[in-house]
Amino acid sequence: QFMLKEFEARRQQHEQLNEAAHGILTGPGDVSPSTSQVQKELQSINHKWVELTDKLNSRSSQIDQAIVKSTQYQELLQDLSEKVKAVGQRLSSQAAISTQPEAVKQQLEETSEIRSDVEQLDHEIKEAQTLCDELSVLIGEQYLKDELKKRLETVALPLQGLEDLA
Repeated sequence: QFMLKEFEARRQQHEQLNEAAHGILTGPGDVSPSTSQVQKELQSINHKWVELTDKLNSRSSQIDQAIVKSTQYQELLQDLSEKVKAVGQRLSSQAAISTQPEAVKQQLEETSEIRSDVEQLDHEIKEAQTLCDELSVLIGEQYLKDELKKRLETVALPLQGLEDLA
């Protein structure tokens, strides 16, 4: 985005260059090797200008998309982390298995609810994985991709442990 701003700041210079070259090319006189060279150079410069500004615009758009997705990803991971922690606390606070029929029934209901919560969390982890994959496509830097995966694992691994316990 910084580079795109630099290019925008230099747009007037680029236009002045085009005007000056146009003056040389349309001036009186015969077409000489030097005017032919000016025309080739101008075409090359204009081609590079368009190519670079297109790349910068594309990259800027990717960065904007990555910012939105990254915010969604971080919020989802934070929410998941809190939910995993809450389910873990519910699971660990379950009373020891009782022999009383009413208590057993209550424990089975609680366990069923916890399993349902874990299944929902598993679904949300898959959503987070999808966001992670989409973000990985938008960013080019491998170390950032690795960091995204690490953050997902900090939530997914404890959930896996809860699934095993539930």
